[in-house]
Amino acid sequence: MDSSNRLYLPKILISDEIDLIDFFKIIWSNRRKILITTAICGLFGIFLAIISPIEYKATVVMVPQTSNQQSKLGNFSSLIGLAGINLNTFTNSDINPKLFPQILSSPAFILELMNSPLKFNDIEQPITFYDYYVKIRKPNPIINYTIGLPWKILKAFRKNPLEKINSDKEIIEMTDDQVMVENILSKKVSITLNDDDGSITISGNMPEPLAAAHLVKAAQNLLQRQIIQFKIEKTKATLDFIQLRWDEAKINLQKTQKRRADFQDQNQNISSAKAKMEEEWLNAESTLSMNIFSELSKQLEQSRIQLKEETPVFTIIKPIKVPSEKSQPRTMLFLMVSLLLGLITGTTLIFWKVYLANIKKQSMLNAPSLPTN
Repeated sequence: MDSSNRLYLPKILISDEIDLIDFFKIIWSNRRKILITTAICGLFGIFLAIISPIEYKATVVMVPQTSNQQSKLGNFSSLIGLAGINLNTFTNSDINPKLFPQILSSPAFILELMNSPLKFNDIEQPITFYDYYVKIRKPNPIINYTIGLPWKILKAFRKNPLEKINSDKEIIEMTDDQVMVENILSKKVSITLNDDDGSITISGNMPEPLAAAHLVKAAQNLLQRQIIQFKIEKTKATLDFIQLRWDEAKINLQKTQKRRADFQDQNQNISSAKAKMEEEWLNAESTLSMNIFSELSKQLEQSRIQLKEETPVFTIIKPIKVPSEKSQPRTMLFLMVSLLLGLITGTTLIFWKVYLANIKKQSMLNAPSLPTN
């Protein structure tokens, strides 16, 4: 280190004001070292861009639309209550859009998405996301034995679980390969909510443009199905209940009418009071069964209308388009950031080295001299 560098820096460090002339003199006198550091960092950035996988990004923008009309079923408790049936108006339940990202990242959703078939340009038949990353696309060897080395060591010592999902739907058990693919897929698919217009944007990244579009399409279909299932769950359960009661009422009505018809066929000329009373009971039972069946028929039709009203309809604002340009890696961004970091690192190292040299020199100058005999 030349003496000029050691003379400039103390003025900058000790003084309350920065002398820009001295500052740039130190940078200029060490420009070669700074340029070398910057070039090394730039080469490292280019290396990272080269080993980074190529990604294509596809998106879809949609808006879920539901009916705000509160369909009300009639209150027929006076008649249906006689049969032990209590039917009230339906309760409309909505799902908070803020829960959509949690649905998208749930293990059940990820497992179903990874088993969805995707189309690739260089593969003749559609293949699932899971098979593609387990059987076809192997990890980059450089990344596999550097960043991914801890995972490989952990996987070697782990006991491999059963190659199946637990039979209990509420408990999901994954294999090591499924966990690996889950980690990959969770970084490939994302969802963004726009609070201003209520739109939903689903994005997907894949090494091939066609596969990226199909991944977004599969995620869109699964999400729509999950939302619809949640939205109409109560109404569908009510519809199934009414359908079951309607079937029972129909059978009961048929039996009642058959008993009355058989009685009338066997008693053409009714003369006894007992026979007349029995006929009246059969007529009353048949009338009651007919009324219950009629009201349940109305209830069934109204519940079907309710189900259609509550089923969300998704309007596609921006359809899926096969991307034509890659989204990753951004080589220029890698290079610019690396050069900037190299410039900052080189400058910092130079000033730190000069600072330490000046501190050492000041301590030597201030050290007391030994007495001479």
